[in-house]
Amino acid sequence: MEDNRFIKWLKPIIAAVLILVISAFSRGLFSAADGEELFKDLSDCFFITGIILSGVGAISWAGTEGTFDMISYGCKTFFGLFSASYAKKLPKSFYDYKQERVTMNKPWLMQTLVVGLTVLAIGLLLLIPYNMVKG
Repeated sequence: MEDNRFIKWLKPIIAAVLILVISAFSRGLFSAADGEELFKDLSDCFFITGIILSGVGAISWAGTEGTFDMISYGCKTFFGLFSASYAKKLPKSFYDYKQERVTMNKPWLMQTLVVGLTVLAIGLLLLIPYNMVKG
């Protein structure tokens, strides 16, 4: 049980590190000429990563609240028009689909949202030394 909790936190942290590294290489962070450029690039990298992960976590939360159920049901029904075997697996009405979704009780990505907000806060905090070096 404890192992599963650790992995739930490890996945978004690894994703954050990967996005940070990719962002750092794309911005040329490791060849920064001065402190101003370094802190600007660092702040940007953390801010971009925080926005991406926070967005994924927030969309995940919205999805568990039923925000995208109508779109999902509509797409599945549309594709069911082209495949009889797929159409047989679909619920008969949107109400049945909604009840089926409620019984599935899929968890949302809370850890991703928390890691994203933390990385976003670090990016905002890096604006302080950037503005000190800049000024």
